Amino acid sequence: MAAWRQTKTWLLAGAMALCSTWATAAFTTADLQVSGDGLLTLDDASGLAWLDLTLTRGQSITQVRTSEWLAQGFRFATHAELDDLVSRAASNLDVIDEMGGWAAAPELSTYLGGPTTVLAGAVGGGGVDEAGQVPLVTLWLTRETVISPGGDVLTDYSPTTQMAISDPENLGTTPIAISGPVGSPEDVWSALSPELREDLLAYQAQSGSFQSLGDFLRRRDAMVALDASSPDFGVFLVRNVTAVPEPATWAMMGLGLVGLWGLRRRSV
Repeated sequence: MAAWRQTKTWLLAGAMALCSTWATAAFTTADLQVSGDGLLTLDDASGLAWLDLTLTRGQSITQVRTSEWLAQGFRFATHAELDDLVSRAASNLDVIDEMGGWAAAPELSTYLGGPTTVLAGAVGGGGVDEAGQVPLVTLWLTRETVISPGGDVLTDYSPTTQMAISDPENLGTTPIAISGPVGSPEDVWSALSPELREDLLAYQAQSGSFQSLGDFLRRRDAMVALDASSPDFGVFLVRNVTAVPEPATWAMMGLGLVGLWGLRRRSV
């Protein structure tokens, strides 16, 4: 009986640990169509499952309205839901990749100071404005941002407009998160000295990098027509889910219960 009690204690502790792991996870990936596809990002704080943007990239709001996704229980995300997601993505930057982010053009990565991932989508859950448009939210995650002396300033590249760029603020973005030596994530750009701002405009650092600012998450809000489509963005879709353990967690808990049942039979 002593062995039974000890074994039961360990199994229960293991099950509690698994449940605790699930409860504290901010974002997890889940499968949608086949095992291992990872096409859903589960947000346990909001109870929403976000559809991978690769599945709607290049489609318009109008096209998605007639697609199979809405029949499968998905709906257009609202601006408030996306704001909530982004606010917590600031401390969980990997979610940008997990939701289907794609590599930025080399010129943009170079301009922003490091390898950059783009996540951009139309937000159709809040209706349209007077012009019949919906919000288009673009997130740029730049890893290992490097400030370097010298180099040529890139002034003629913009991913979505024809305007010249001579300052990162002209991208229309707000730096909303940073990890690294600069510190405060609330107002990163204004926290930089004028000298560092100029250095951040350096084209490609060939050598002699003297400071790394860590990881930047930038956001830009624009408007887009309902029938507009582009490889540069998709459509944010969500569906409500019940926060339940992943299949692997269920399996481990099931094995534990089977073990408990078997040991119980032996002890009788």
